[in-house]
Amino acid sequence: VYTYSETQLVQHLLIAASTGAGKTNTIYQILDDLSVPFWNFDLKHDYRHLIQKHPELVVIPAEKIRLNLLKPPPLVDTDTWSKQFLKIFCDTTDLLSGSKNWLTPHVEQVIQNHSQPTLHTLYQRIQNQSPPPGVERQYYDRVRSRLKSILTGKGREIFRHYDGFNYEKLLNHSVVFEIKELDKNTQNLVTGGLLQWLYSHH
Repeated sequence: VYTYSETQLVQHLLIAASTGAGKTNTIYQILDDLSVPFWNFDLKHDYRHLIQKHPELVVIPAEKIRLNLLKPPPLVDTDTWSKQFLKIFCDTTDLLSGSKNWLTPHVEQVIQNHSQPTLHTLYQRIQNQSPPPGVERQYYDRVRSRLKSILTGKGREIFRHYDGFNYEKLLNHSVVFEIKELDKNTQNLVTGGLLQWLYSHH
C-alpha cells in the first residue's frame, strides 16, 4: 500500500527494482489513479491499455509524432529557445562542447534566416557546407552524422513539419507517446525536447 500527495507528484521520483518486481505495474497504478493529465513516454507499449479505463487518453504511436524542435513554445523568445535546443540536442546525442560550439552559429543562422526552420533545414545547411579544415572537421562530421542518423531513420517524419502538434492543447489531455520503434538518439531527442518544451512553456 502506498500513498502520494500532489506535492510529491511534482518532484523527481526513482522507482528501482529487479526484473519482474513490479516497476511497470507500480507506474501503471500511479497513472491509473491520477485525476490530472499526464504525459508518458512509453518504451515498451506498456501503457496503451490505460485507454480501457480512460477513454479520453490520447495514444500517439511513434510514426504519428510530429515535433519541431526549432520552433519555440509560445512566449519563449528564439534566442532563449535556441540555447535550450542546443543543450537538449547535444546532451541526447552525446555531442561534447567542441561540437556544440561549432553547431551554435549554424542553429542561430537557420533560425534567423528562415521563417519556418526545422531540423531538416539545419541539416541541409550543414550538408551544403564545405567540410572545414583541421580539428573543426571532426565537429562537422559528428554533428552531420547525428543529424543524418535522426533524419533518415525511423524518426525522419517526426521532425519534418514546421507546426507539428498543438502541444498546448495536449496539455489538457493525458498522453502516451509510444517511442519503442525509434532508435535511442531519436527516443532521447523526442523525450528531452518535449520535456524542455513543457518546462519552458510553464
